[in-house]
Amino acid sequence: MTDWESLKLEAASVVHQEFGEPVRYHYAEGHTAEICVVFTMATAEVSMGGQVSVESRQPMCNIKRDAIERKPRQGDLLTRRNVTYEVKSAEETLDASFNVLLWAVDSRHAQRVRDRT
Repeated sequence: MTDWESLKLEAASVVHQEFGEPVRYHYAEGHTAEICVVFTMATAEVSMGGQVSVESRQPMCNIKRDAIERKPRQGDLLTRRNVTYEVKSAEETLDASFNVLLWAVDSRHAQRVRDRT
């Protein structure tokens, strides 16, 4: 008999080891953590009416559940390669991780968010 939960965790670990990048995660409460995430792009097709549609792409990352202390929240920040992103939403997945939708923000906005704590 197979332990599916263990297999999901092992698969997520392999993906993060192979494709993960180190980032600094800034919790809205004010503290930070160095974690590893896998960056992707969220793609959505937006209808402009009639037969015209536009593909929208937005930064997204996957974070293993055991890499952070809680589910990502709007207002948390993530810094990767000197670019700061703000968490817009997070959805828990079946493989013990979170898919996190991000917005790239400028340094002034990021500082205002950090100053709120």
